[in-house]
Amino acid sequence: MMEMRILKNKNYQRSNWRNGLGFTDQIAIHPPASDLRRGDFLWRLSSARIEKASPFSTFPEHDRVLIILEGSGVRIVHQFSPGEVEITDVLPLEPYEFPGDVPTDCVLLGARFVCGFSGLRGAIFRNSPKRFSTCRFDDAPWF
Repeated sequence: MMEMRILKNKNYQRSNWRNGLGFTDQIAIHPPASDLRRGDFLWRLSSARIEKASPFSTFPEHDRVLIILEGSGVRIVHQFSPGEVEITDVLPLEPYEFPGDVPTDCVLLGARFVCGFSGLRGAIFRNSPKRFSTCRFDDAPWF
C-alpha cells in the first residue's frame, strides 16, 4: 500500500548549489538515505529561486525536468559538444526535460524566477510531468 505524507517546507533540506551561486530546497529524495552530493538517488524533487544568469550544476546519469513556478521564464543554453549549442526558452508551467550531464546555462527572461526540478536516474523511470494549475506564491506548498 502506498504511504501518503504531507511535506512541509520547514522540513525541506536547504543546500548550496555546487557552483556556489545559490541554493536549492530539497523537497524529497529517494531512497531516503541517498545524498545529492553523492548522486546516488533514484529520484529527487527540489525547488530553487534564481535571481541572475548562471550555469546549472551537472547531474551525471540523471535526467532533469525544469518547471517554472513563478516569473517570466528562462532561456536554457545547452553545450552538447564544441560548436553544438541548443537554446530553448522555457515558459511558466511548461515542463522541460533535459539530460543532467550536459553543461547548461540559464538566462532570465524577467527579473527572477522560481523553479521546480525533478531528477531521475537514467532510464529507471519514465518521467512524464503533467501541466498543473498554480496557486498564489504565498500559498505555494513548496515554500
